[in-house]
Amino acid sequence: MRASTKSNLHKWSSVTLIIFLVFFLVFFLKTFNLSRPEIQNILKDPISKFLLIGFILNSTFHARLELWNIYDDYFKLRTKTIFQIISYIILVSLVIVVIPIIGLL
Repeated sequence: MRASTKSNLHKWSSVTLIIFLVFFLVFFLKTFNLSRPEIQNILKDPISKFLLIGFILNSTFHARLELWNIYDDYFKLRTKTIFQIISYIILVSLVIVVIPIIGLL
């Protein structure tokens, strides 16, 4: 991937991550003292589901971009490929585990 494409992806990921983070913080503060069934009722709203899933996916994508920058700087091609595969496995596993736990699907 070209450096300019990586830079643009990183910028867009950062901006959207800030937007999703603000929503997540507002949601967290609003639901801090509520019980689990009350939180699940709030999450039934499609907008809340979209924003929370967007936050999870965008933060995972942003982490992937940052890891790739580290791999490009410090590893040779073969080692970089191995670490990229391991990173994909871990990040996808996190998404698969986290989304059902918070009851979004």
